[in-house]
Amino acid sequence: MQFSVGLYANPIFSFDGDYPKIVKTAVASRSALEGFPYSRLPELTDEEKKYIKGSSDFLGINYYSTSMVSSKKNDPIGETSKNKDISVLSSINTNNRDAPWGFRKVLLWLNSQYRYPMYVTGNGYSDEGGINDNQRVNYYQTHLSALLDALGKGANIKSYTARSLLDSFEWLDGYVNRFGIYSVNMSDPARPRTVKKSGQFIKSVIATRKIGKAYSRVGSDRSISF
Repeated sequence: MQFSVGLYANPIFSFDGDYPKIVKTAVASRSALEGFPYSRLPELTDEEKKYIKGSSDFLGINYYSTSMVSSKKNDPIGETSKNKDISVLSSINTNNRDAPWGFRKVLLWLNSQYRYPMYVTGNGYSDEGGINDNQRVNYYQTHLSALLDALGKGANIKSYTARSLLDSFEWLDGYVNRFGIYSVNMSDPARPRTVKKSGQFIKSVIATRKIGKAYSRVGSDRSISF
């Protein structure tokens, strides 16, 4: 987390306004072994720290899945890379991206580290299309439940945004991976939209302020209040 989030968030949101100590130490140590006369991570000057610290009023969070990691010490010295600095092996099972416990842990970790208001600016599930997207419904329900767990433990979460309203262009994946709660027919020049089951679920959440036990495996009708 310190390498993937803290490296960028610490200078803005932390008390000392600097890179995480563990990141600075790891990169400096690896740089020395690689023959560099100084760390590949430049030191922030006092002026830079002062300029950057507190430059945002809130922390925006995009979360989609959780990776499993294991320690990988003593990577051979050679080509420099961020992964070698981190010294871990990372993997994610793309067939099981529904990891709400990871979402909850991320929210609680960010809250404990920075104490800034948090806005979930993107959270969603991609598939290859279809309007009966039960897996996406389950993803939203379990992740909203995890968000409520984090709220219950004191996380300062101000809002949640599902990603996304429409199937859209997904960078290197083009139109293959689809995040929308509305389906877009790309073979029709008019690009007609059709609401998916997940769209009906999100509509229900907004209207009732409840996740709804009918959708399932959480097992209770939980209320949402920001």
